[in-house]
Amino acid sequence: MKQTQIVVAEDSAVLRRLFVLRAEEEAGVAVLAQPGSENETVQAVLTLWPDALVLDLTLAPGSGLSVLGRIRRQGYAGHVFVFSSSPGELYAPLCRERGADGFYDKAFDFDRLLLDLRELREREHRSCFARLGSWPAAPALGQGPAAR
Repeated sequence: MKQTQIVVAEDSAVLRRLFVLRAEEEAGVAVLAQPGSENETVQAVLTLWPDALVLDLTLAPGSGLSVLGRIRRQGYAGHVFVFSSSPGELYAPLCRERGADGFYDKAFDFDRLLLDLRELREREHRSCFARLGSWPAAPALGQGPAAR
């Protein structure tokens, strides 16, 4: 099965390492880059064109909201999963308006994000077979057992 390729943009080196280890082991994704700043993130996404970007809103220096706007304006159509400790009730609507596919709270949604990355990988694998008519259609992301 082809691994889903992701970029993980997180300014905290400790959290970034933890997330990458768990994402590779539990979700079966390939992490292509681990930028910590806004400009590094934009450069990584527009150079590598990953299947998904896991994006913190607080980057050093820079802003995840700015990254989101910049990459969407440049034509990046991959998935963007915002993973932040910023209050979701304030930032989730802003992220959605700018083209994010999901908002995950670092304190509560770590496992849900890993599950959605795993579902993304499995859905991409199934879609290859669905085109041949030999695999059932995949459920929408976030509709799995851990979805809210």
